[in-house]
Amino acid sequence: MKLRWLVARVVLIVLILVGVKALLDGRRFIATAVEASGVVVEIANLREYDSDLERDVTRPYPVVEFVTAREQVVRYQPPVGSNPPDYRLGGPLMVLYDPADPQHAVLDTWDDVWKMGVVFVSVGLLLMVFNAVTYLLVRSGRVTLWLTGTSQ
Repeated sequence: MKLRWLVARVVLIVLILVGVKALLDGRRFIATAVEASGVVVEIANLREYDSDLERDVTRPYPVVEFVTAREQVVRYQPPVGSNPPDYRLGGPLMVLYDPADPQHAVLDTWDDVWKMGVVFVSVGLLLMVFNAVTYLLVRSGRVTLWLTGTSQ
């Protein structure tokens, strides 16, 4: 029984650490990234397997073109698409890119920069609190009393 509690805590700590690393990576990237105006020049329809639907689906991905501070034209396709598409052809958007490697770019949105880290940390902390409360209740014997309907 104690081993299960320990394994659960270790898994939750790893979940939280993955989220913290993602947040720190985002912060580090933003500190050195350069902002550029981009335009959706193409909507690429990519076929991929959707595990929820258990079949192949076609999902539109925006292809963004932006010009770096050194006048280099860069085409960038975010790793996540959506159906219906979040962006329209010819639509403007902001891009953050690494000046040393302009192909390393992200859309300047909260989702693309922070979402993964915030979700991992939040879920990890929430489950950690639930785990601690459950552990304390089980250890105190109150759960057994409640389940059997007896009082102390």
